[in-house]
Amino acid sequence: MAAGKKPHMPSRRKPLYENYAVYSPEGKLMFRCNRDKIEWYLSRQLAVPFEEEQQPDVGGSRDECVPSTEQVCPSPEIPSRASEEVPSCDDVSLANPSDTDTHVPKAIRLTFQPQGNGWSDPSASYYLEDRANMCVSCGRTQDTSTSTSTCTSIGLTCHHVVPRQYRKYFPETVKSHSSHDVLLLCVDCHTGYAPHELALRRKYEQRFKAPMNHKEGWIMYPEHQPVKAAAKALAQTIHPLPEQRRQDLLAVVRTYFGLSADADVSSELLQRAMNLPLQERRPDHDPRESDHGRIVVQGLEQEGGQEALDRFVKEWRAHFLEFVSPRFLSAAWRVDGPIRHRA
Repeated sequence: MAAGKKPHMPSRRKPLYENYAVYSPEGKLMFRCNRDKIEWYLSRQLAVPFEEEQQPDVGGSRDECVPSTEQVCPSPEIPSRASEEVPSCDDVSLANPSDTDTHVPKAIRLTFQPQGNGWSDPSASYYLEDRANMCVSCGRTQDTSTSTSTCTSIGLTCHHVVPRQYRKYFPETVKSHSSHDVLLLCVDCHTGYAPHELALRRKYEQRFKAPMNHKEGWIMYPEHQPVKAAAKALAQTIHPLPEQRRQDLLAVVRTYFGLSADADVSSELLQRAMNLPLQERRPDHDPRESDHGRIVVQGLEQEGGQEALDRFVKEWRAHFLEFVSPRFLSAAWRVDGPIRHRA
């Protein structure tokens, strides 16, 4: 990568946090979610619009928020777990902010008795807050006209505090509990943290002998490189080649394909040469066996089971706070915050 050139990092064009609220039949705030979930409850007559006139009454413990088995519900599609809004960082489709609230109330009250109290435990207050769509480090928002940030990048990105290459191998009870560790950073702040994040990955690369750029399971073709380079030089027409140089490159291509010294080299043959692979995955190799993230997570589980994974998550959280110094992160976000769903 050229000096000073920033890596491409896709940014969101749609708010990450929509801040809709779901209340219990008694009027206690249970969790925040997105518009789709609000519409789901309303369309099945499992909730009614609710006016938010008071602060949430926090108490009890987090549990699953699903209709009780005693409640008669006509739809078999009622989810087995209705929790806080789990942000989707892959959704970068355009959305018109002015249409976000059309005909959809910002808060609903459930019309059935749920099996649990949602995020009503005082230790989980982070999940009940309205969250601003801004960089937690510098405060940059999508609206560049009002942003006071000194960063010059445009757009916000989703940052996984615990990298996805590890989280995807976590137990389901941890993977499904991810919104705590998905935060917004502007491109500049995200790029600035990347070297520090890489350093921590390197630590685990050494500890568990889990190379991040391994070649195990690949068939390498170093002999293709000069042929590809020769074909590319011959195919370009912007800068004419000296005749001797052209003949030398043609000889490289002819030799590889077993042609005579005076054989014609067509454009189709040059295209074949440029398409030669430099490496191919072995058909009998399972890439997961040598995946860095999988090796690290398995090593942690073998060392200390659930407690080792919890320490791993907390280490990444503390690392993020140390090197990003997020000035606009909620005070309720904590290193020792919830990690997994309770049974």
